Amino acid sequence: GEKDADNLRAIGLEATTWAGGAKQQWLPSWTELLRGRQVHLCPDTDGPGQEAGERICVEIAGSSEVRWVRIP
Repeated sequence: GEKDADNLRAIGLEATTWAGGAKQQWLPSWTELLRGRQVHLCPDTDGPGQEAGERICVEIAGSSEVRWVRIP
């Protein structure tokens, strides 16, 4: 969420999230914003969070290097 992205930015990393939570639609323009970047996904560990992470992986797989960060 927003607090997590803010905390990552506070230590010098680029980070983002999107409003509406895991069920919010992924927009093609977001894929374009990430094109050519190395993306580390850190989805929530609940069902909706994992499903959203999987959807994002599919959306950006051909345009970005994607790494999934698993947090226990």
